[in-house]
Amino acid sequence: MTESIPLDALKFLSHPIRWQLVQELARGAATVRNLSDVLELSPAKIRHHLHQLQIAGLVYVSTGRPQDVLHFALNKQAMLALDEAFHTVLRPPVVSVVAKSGTGKTTFLEKLIPALKARGLTVGVLKHHGHPTPFDVPGKDTYRMAEAGANIVVGASAVQVAIFSQEDGVTDLDRVVVEYFAGLDLVLTEGYKRGPYPKIEIHRSARSNELLCDVDELLLLVTDKTWAIPKPQFSLDDADGVAEWLVGWLRGRPRYAD
Repeated sequence: MTESIPLDALKFLSHPIRWQLVQELARGAATVRNLSDVLELSPAKIRHHLHQLQIAGLVYVSTGRPQDVLHFALNKQAMLALDEAFHTVLRPPVVSVVAKSGTGKTTFLEKLIPALKARGLTVGVLKHHGHPTPFDVPGKDTYRMAEAGANIVVGASAVQVAIFSQEDGVTDLDRVVVEYFAGLDLVLTEGYKRGPYPKIEIHRSARSNELLCDVDELLLLVTDKTWAIPKPQFSLDDADGVAEWLVGWLRGRPRYAD
């Protein structure tokens, strides 16, 4: 069986019959006759599409019996690899903007985001909420519906749509990025100083004499002093310079690279 497959295998699933076959085989191995009965298609058509899925490495023959009783099974490892490849394609570059509290991280982001937008980028922001409390406010109707047991509550108005999804905390940030930010040019996280993404650190001498990040974690430094480190450094009021640098950085990366 194939443990990894190219993203090109997605084209084999674009046909509705093949997609139906994958869904049936996800329930367990089956014969051509079983699949023909369930999908109400001729055995010849079932064999043709199973063969295409075999070429893609998504389906394999699980027994070596005579042709009329061959059992076909879903290559679950290959499907997982395809899912991972698909999510990698959807995942935009992520940069964490980090700083000590009171340094002016949010203020800098308020200047950086329009500077990036002015350069034609689509930008998402993922805010780190470090407390074991929900974003939604107790007493609001949306909060009350969630407390009543709704898994997802959506608030919609003429100017905004807010989605509150009830989960046991989020540790897989990549999943959040893929689910909510797919297709954007760049995602900025506010916080996540211990996260896995490259970082922009905002430093102000009045707040600290040390940096939060190791040098190898940093993309660049926004600061009111000069540091003897081999990283680009910008002043606290140079959001345009940072935006221009990020545009060049993005151009040097494959689209949606890790």
